[in-house]
Amino acid sequence: MRLNNFEVQSITKVFEKYMTNQQGQLFLFGSRADDHKKGGDIDLYVLLKSDSDVTKMKPSKSKISYEIQGLIGEQRIDITINSVESVKNDAFWQSIQPELILLREW
Repeated sequence: MRLNNFEVQSITKVFEKYMTNQQGQLFLFGSRADDHKKGGDIDLYVLLKSDSDVTKMKPSKSKISYEIQGLIGEQRIDITINSVESVKNDAFWQSIQPELILLREW
């Protein structure tokens, strides 16, 4: 994983503010999840328990990204939010599963 402890703590700290009364997991994937790759944005996948939780959190994506950048510096951050119900047949979810790194669970 190509995030240092400060970056991981900062990312999870911001998400904690938005995860009130929700159950889910926060994952890192993409090039930052691979120690052998260089560069790249920070790809985060939020897997929530229900579709209603996804509906509540999606409007906050840009705020979350902005707050993370305020802590770790300006970087491109891509956030994907989905529910356990929706990923069962999701091809993208299936393709990234081998590289997922769990950052936090609520």
